Amino acid sequence: MPIAITSWVKKLFYTTTALFIRWRPESGFENRRDLKKCLKNTLREASKHDLKSIAIPAISCGVFGGRPEVCAPLLVKSAVEYFQENDCSVQQVSSI
Repeated sequence: MPIAITSWVKKLFYTTTALFIRWRPESGFENRRDLKKCLKNTLREASKHDLKSIAIPAISCGVFGGRPEVCAPLLVKSAVEYFQENDCSVQQVSSI
């Protein structure tokens, strides 16, 4: 799969926790836990690189079966929790 990188991208990375979070109806808690862990790992990694802003995709949605109406609020809540609990260089998180 080709990846387009524009001139404004300073760093491109992924956290491996995101790769195989397949949503299964019987695994509601585990799905949410893994998604939350993925976002927190992403914010931690961004902070290590002293990034001020990041853009994240709709993690686990699409072919992985996550519903946007479940994933989006969970990502927002997880980001807020992370910022409240940690000193982080990231000042802006955009959803793409």
